[in-house]
Amino acid sequence: NLHVQWADAHLLRGMELLGVTKPGPVYNNIIAGDSIQVPAIRNRTPDDRDLSLAIENFSRAMDFPVNLESARDGKIAVALYLRGSARQQSGDTAGARQDYLQLINFESIMGWGTGNWPEVSYCKAMALQRLGRKNEARDIFNQLIRQGKELTVYKPHSATDLSSVKQHHEIIQTQAEGYYCQALGNLGLGYQGTAEQLISKALKMNPADIGALKYFSGFRNVRREP
Repeated sequence: NLHVQWADAHLLRGMELLGVTKPGPVYNNIIAGDSIQVPAIRNRTPDDRDLSLAIENFSRAMDFPVNLESARDGKIAVALYLRGSARQQSGDTAGARQDYLQLINFESIMGWGTGNWPEVSYCKAMALQRLGRKNEARDIFNQLIRQGKELTVYKPHSATDLSSVKQHHEIIQTQAEGYYCQALGNLGLGYQGTAEQLISKALKMNPADIGALKYFSGFRNVRREP
């Protein structure tokens, strides 16, 4: 799903610029004059933290090019939360509040590639918390934990062919998502140690999950910001 990849690319880039996730390598001087040079690789440093460029990337995550699929993605909610956090850190409290208010009223537009992302629930709860609506936020975090516990004990229909590689993979993915949901819920409630243990279980089952691999660490570090 190209629009999902578009959103992920800008959100992850924005989190790097916000200084909350570990940056990847940067390629410089790929083309110089008429010749192609070997890319120079450098690692970003904390000095590369750029709030204005982070805000631009979070905004771009919600602005889909016309050549991509027309369906929209629930990660718009993630972009609103992260942009609000960046604006808050930059001193734009009015802009941050506007993003948080837009987020808590956000409804995912259904379509190909959308879905019930646990990140959406987490980000809504964090927005509520930052708006002072802590009881509502706590209810969502607890719901994430309950939902996660149900997923970790998921068992397919008795008629399911458990010898199928596809079915086995789906069971693992579902159970890993359960640990991820619980980790986000516990993180929101402030139980970081428990959240870290749960995310380790999720990654052990599904090491390629972008939520557990990238978004969790970003959310954890954004949470530490004022």
